[in-house]
Formats: sequence, structure tokens, C-alpha cells
Amino acid sequence: MLRSISLTNFRGFSDHRIEFGKEAILIGQNNAGKTTAIEALRVLSVAQLRLHNAQFVPCPQWLDGHCTGAGFKFSLETIDFDFANVQHSYDVARPAIIRAKLANNNEIDVYIGQDSGQIFCQLRKGPRTVIFSRKDIATNMFGTTKVMPPVGSLLPRERSIAKERLNKYLDGYLAYRHFRNQLWDKPPEYRKFKQLLEDTWPGLIIQHFENDHGESRNEFSLLIREGRFTSEISWHGHGLQAWMQTAWFLSRVPRSATIVLDEPDVYLHADLQRKLIKVIESMNFKQSIIATHSSEIISDVPFSNVVVVQKKERISKSASNAEQIQDCLIRMGSLHSIQLSKIAQQGIVLLVEGDDKPFLSDIAYKLGPQKFDHFARLAIQDIGGKANWKEALGASKALFDASTGSIRTALLLDRDYMLDDDISKYQKLSIESKLILKIWKKKEIENYFILPKPISRIISERDGSNCSEIEKSVERIISDIEQELKSNTILRFAQEVQERDKKIGVIKASEIAEKIFNNRVESGHSVRDMHGGKKFFSKLSSKLQDEFGTSISALAVCKQAKLAELCEELREFVGALCAGTKVEPGKFDMGAAELNPII
Repeated sequence: MLRSISLTNFRGFSDHRIEFGKEAILIGQNNAGKTTAIEALRVLSVAQLRLHNAQFVPCPQWLDGHCTGAGFKFSLETIDFDFANVQHSYDVARPAIIRAKLANNNEIDVYIGQDSGQIFCQLRKGPRTVIFSRKDIATNMFGTTKVMPPVGSLLPRERSIAKERLNKYLDGYLAYRHFRNQLWDKPPEYRKFKQLLEDTWPGLIIQHFENDHGESRNEFSLLIREGRFTSEISWHGHGLQAWMQTAWFLSRVPRSATIVLDEPDVYLHADLQRKLIKVIESMNFKQSIIATHSSEIISDVPFSNVVVVQKKERISKSASNAEQIQDCLIRMGSLHSIQLSKIAQQGIVLLVEGDDKPFLSDIAYKLGPQKFDHFARLAIQDIGGKANWKEALGASKALFDASTGSIRTALLLDRDYMLDDDISKYQKLSIESKLILKIWKKKEIENYFILPKPISRIISERDGSNCSEIEKSVERIISDIEQELKSNTILRFAQEVQERDKKIGVIKASEIAEKIFNNRVESGHSVRDMHGGKKFFSKLSSKLQDEFGTSISALAVCKQAKLAELCEELREFVGALCAGTKVEPGKFDMGAAELNPII
């Protein structure tokens, strides 16, 4: 996995480092350097491909003063690399340098001179030990990076070409011209592709795929049926062709690779842009890096996964807050005006108070392609915390009146430590403002993912341990945390009681709080449901790190969990959002349907 890539004297970068996590969404203004970063990753991918068959030689003379030891020469012919203006600000006295640091602390340094004869790669085990021979390279020591070739319009007539030529330019800029050849040449990957395509594009079926058409019987025919319409793929729209090329790339690259996609959203409808992220996440690649301008993609991942590329700075790294991303979107001209059209089309806007959106999106994807398609069309907006909930009341009333009832507003709130009387007041005010209210039964959405089975699978996948044994340990750790947090949970209820009535003393408030706690336990809840989910996960992650060397997050567990492992409340709520019809008030009940319609 790539930890970072440093660009020195390369194109528009004088000296810059871009840091990556397991999922990295690269954003930035035009001319910020995203395209150059992707080009550098293409160069890296070629170096990684060549290193196992490379002939190691001493560093060439043109690198005197910049490189000592040994390495290997290689060609960038297959990716159509342009050597014009490689060096920053025409500084041809120094080579351009692409330095990749991997998660295992190994390094790959690529030096580029003024022409195709001046390309050299040096490998390091750790930051200092130079590799001098192929025999010193262990399996997976330097990783694999696969960059998706540019998408293009498929040729109406595609002839069979030699296998050697096909594989040589498999990742080149004109790879789309040999799309059918690639499918035919790789039967196992083609079967994966066919399944992925038909699973992610509702109503689509690959009807026939043959290679004996045309006068010379050497042309391909790929017939696609979508509903009642059947035709050769070249007759279908750019959106479907782009999706097919993307699905093929994802189907043919190994899961152990770092995959890189450069603006995959260009030909894709907003619904497909969201779906793409979920497809990639579900395939569990070692790492994914995506450069995009799509507000749909950006809004569907945690802000910590978004890297704002700014070549004028020394380092581009994960965003530290949502405001940083919003500022970049403003400069990019990608503000969520699309939300307005979604509201008009669907007749509902969902307001959330925190980071619920990525969780809801992932659950919708688990419910199936059609459900996710409906979810992707929803307008979802963060209100910035429960303190702003009265603004939601005003917005709901205004939208309802202005649209004569055709646009409804739904609000999703954390339960926190609210008392039953408080919930009733929220519901009554919501009725008056025509607001559809949903309050989680657990403290917040993170609590729903304190699930031993998927947590155990995450650990097992990372260290290869026995999953059933891990699950016992995880359950023990969760139980220990519950015991640690029990008194603090009761204390939080006591503080809520005193906040409601400041005349109540500490002892009386504690007695009332203990009764509230016990009542909730009797109704089937536990500390893992009532205490703050974020804080619970923080403790859990720390203890798992100590015992297994693995940290986790609630969102990672959400992605790992199977649909059947999620509680019925989550499945029903998200299923209602994804129904594709106008919301039916009262369909789902929290026990107070007479007070307020619940989603």
C-alpha cells in the first residue's frame, strides 16, 4: 500500500508530497496538480511491473550527484509518456524524481531525464538499504499499482489483434480500442466482469459475445440487452460504455493492488458516481486512489478520506475537517446545486445531524442495486448538530407550504441521553411543522456497529488468525468496556435529569438515572447501546490495537457487516428511504405514532 508519493522537479511540482490512506479521494481546483499526480502513479505502476524481470546496473552517469548504488532502466512507451516539460520550470540540470514510500517502509525512486533513454528506477528496503539484485526482492515487497486507462468510445468494428500487443498496451491510453479483445483474452476475468456488470446495472444482460464476425471472420460482436432493447455495445450511450470499461478494470486487477482512477465520473450520471464508490469498497482492494471533481463522490466518503491537492503547498494530506472540503468545492464550482434537483424529483429531503450519511449509503448498497439507485437520488444535508434542529422545523414548514405539500422534510436525530418526555416534545413540534422525525433507538448510529462478528472478520483478514477465536476475544473486550462505562452512562442520564429540573439534587438525580438505565436494560438495551458510540469505538479500537495490533472504526465495521448482521431498525429505516415512492407517514413506528409520523 502506498503511504505517500513525493514529486521533485516534476511537471508543475517543485518539491511536494501527497499522502494517502487506504481510500484516498483526490480533489482540487483546475491546475492544482491532480493530473500530474495520477501521471506519476502511472509511471510508478510501470516500474513496479518491470522490477521482477529487471536487469540491475550501476546508476548512470546522467544521475551523478543525485543517485548512487544500483537500479534498473525501463521504458514508458506503453503509457505514451510525454517527455516535453518534464522538469519543473525548465530546470533540465536536475532530473525529475518520483519517490513512492510504501506502508512497509520500502521506497521506489524513479528518475526521469530529458528523453526516453533517461529513465531509471532505484529500490530501497527501508529508507537506506539499496537493492542491488532481483534476488533481494521478496514477493509483494514493492507492491502493485494499477491505474485505469482513460475511457473512450468503443470502436464500432474491432478486429482481433495479437496477444503480445494486447498485453503490452493493456494499461495504455488507447486500451479502450481493444476492449473486446481484452474481454475475450481473459475468460476468468470476463466472467467476473459479466457478473459485476449485470449486478450493478439493473435490467442489463450480456446476450451474446462472439469473435467471428465481419468479412474476414475476425471481428467481435458484443450484444447487450437493456430491457427490450438489444444492440451491439458501440450503439449504446457513453454512460454505459464508461461503466463497462470501469467494471472491466475492476474485474481484471488483483485485489492486492493499489487501484487508481482518474476522474471516473466524467461520463457517469450522479447515481453511478455514488455507486462506483460502493462497488470499489465492496471489492476490498488493498488501496484505492480516485481523482475527481464529483461532489457526489466527495460527499459520500468521510472527510478524512479526502485529500485536497495544492501544489503551492509542501504537503497534500487528508482533510482535517468538512469545511476544508467545502472551501475547495466552492473554488471548484462544484457546490451541491444538484441537491435542489434531487428534492424536486424525489419530493423529500433528509436532514441528518452528523456523519450518518456514509453509513446510510453503505446500508443502501447492501440492500441491492435498485434500492441504492433510489437512495442515490435522495437529497441529504447535514444540519450541523442537534442544536440546530429548530432550523429544520422552519425549513420543513417552508418547503411544505411553498410546494403545497409535495415536498416533505425528514429529520434523523441521535437519541443521545434524551428522556421519554423530551422525545414526545420533539415529536409534537415536528407534527406542527410537517416534519417527519426519526430518532435512533440507540444513542447514535455508531452504536449499531458494535458487532463482534464483522469486527472479528476485519482482524482475521489482516492477520490471518482464526475468526471464531477472535470473536470470543472481541466479545470479552466489549463486555469489559461495558463494565468500565456503566457508571459513566448512568451519570450521563443523571446530568440529563438535572438539566431538565435544576431543583433536583445529585442523589435524587442519580436514583432517577439508575431507574432509567435499568428500564432500558429490561427493554433489551445494554451499555453498548446507550453510551456514546464514537467514544465506545475509541476505547474498543485502542484495546484491539493492544491485543491484535489492529485498530477499527465504526464505518469499517459497517462496510464489513453483512445485511443479515444489521439490526432490523437499520434495515427498515434505510429500506423506507430507498422505496422509490413518496414517504408514507406512520409506516414505521417508534411507539408514539399518534404523536408524529415516523419514517
